[in-house]
Amino acid sequence: MVGMIRVQPAPEPTDFQAVVRGPGEAFLTSKGVGKSDIVPEKFPWESGSFWRGSFPELFTAYNGICAYLGLRFYQNQMGTDHFLPKKKHPWQAYEWSNFRLSFRAFNTSKGWSKPFSDPFTIENDWFDLDLWTGRVVLTNATESLPSETLNCLRNTLEKLNEQDYLLMRLEFIDGWMEGKISLEWVERWAPFVHQVIIRSNIAPN
Repeated sequence: MVGMIRVQPAPEPTDFQAVVRGPGEAFLTSKGVGKSDIVPEKFPWESGSFWRGSFPELFTAYNGICAYLGLRFYQNQMGTDHFLPKKKHPWQAYEWSNFRLSFRAFNTSKGWSKPFSDPFTIENDWFDLDLWTGRVVLTNATESLPSETLNCLRNTLEKLNEQDYLLMRLEFIDGWMEGKISLEWVERWAPFVHQVIIRSNIAPN
């Protein structure tokens, strides 16, 4: 999934209503937030961060793999991304379907000013990976997509190709090419890189 690969939504935990949605909606109601409201910049989310109660289940449900980067991380490196931003969609802040497991540093810097592609709705043939440079690219399959979808894809691509994340991909690519790590290791920790290696039918040096 370092690229991206479509993520299959996981079922909502059985206790989600009691642990997250119920307390969260009560919190918003107590703050006078209407269903269509946009909350102010300094809204006190910290006192209503009930989504954290489902984070262990989120981490387990998605096998510790960032929905955007497709890299596997340890639990203390991850966080809950609200695909629809809390500021603009406060009532979605407590919906399991709006949660994406994300590498915390990526999530913090992603912001909400530019629309991103949703890992739940992309197609597997929209992204490819240049194994020599580590850059993620769009495939020909995206050329006929609507302009709004393409705009989201380009915003996502720009973020995925930032230097830090490019180097993460190259670490797996170069490690495998040089025989330092196995293909099985790449598959476990960088599934998209593994997929591209298999599709490219290349051999390590």
